[in-house]
Amino acid sequence: MSENKSNKALEFIKNNLKQVIVATVILIFAIVLLVIGLSGLFSKKQVIKQEVVKEKVETVVEEVKKPTNVVVNFTATSENPITYEIFYTTEREVWFDGSHTLSVEGKEGQYTYAIDLPLEKIYRFRLDFGSNPGKVTIKDIYLSGTQEYDLNNFDLYEFKNINNVEKDKDGNITFTSDNEDPYMAYRPALIR
Repeated sequence: MSENKSNKALEFIKNNLKQVIVATVILIFAIVLLVIGLSGLFSKKQVIKQEVVKEKVETVVEEVKKPTNVVVNFTATSENPITYEIFYTTEREVWFDGSHTLSVEGKEGQYTYAIDLPLEKIYRFRLDFGSNPGKVTIKDIYLSGTQEYDLNNFDLYEFKNINNVEKDKDGNITFTSDNEDPYMAYRPALIR
């Protein structure tokens, strides 16, 4: 009986072999088309997604490129915590006053500071070192943002209440001060 069923199955396959092969080929072809169609759909979505991400990145980069204020940058090494005060003038004022100042609490050791000033341009610049700062080294001092200016020529500074200013071979300055209100003021105008 099982032999009879096997024979009938073989005879059915022989008689319908063309139809089985055609159905199998059609099924494989349909699967291939489905895979190709889905991959094309995903790649289109991926291209659209990449374009949207690229557009967002370009927007962020564009926003980053447009600074809105002056930034004072410098690296300081100090043996004591110091309150750094940035004094600046906005016009040709003869002297610095307390209405144009910004304070930053500095730490003992070497740190790089980037201090945002609330305006687009400054005319003059002064860096104060609090009271009795001890030994301090200053390097890499410059303006960035809406006004770029290299302030590393320490020969152009006026030093007050500062002792023993020494310039090393790398152009950094080190000084000591046990005085009240030591500062260094950049003498040339920053706006011409």
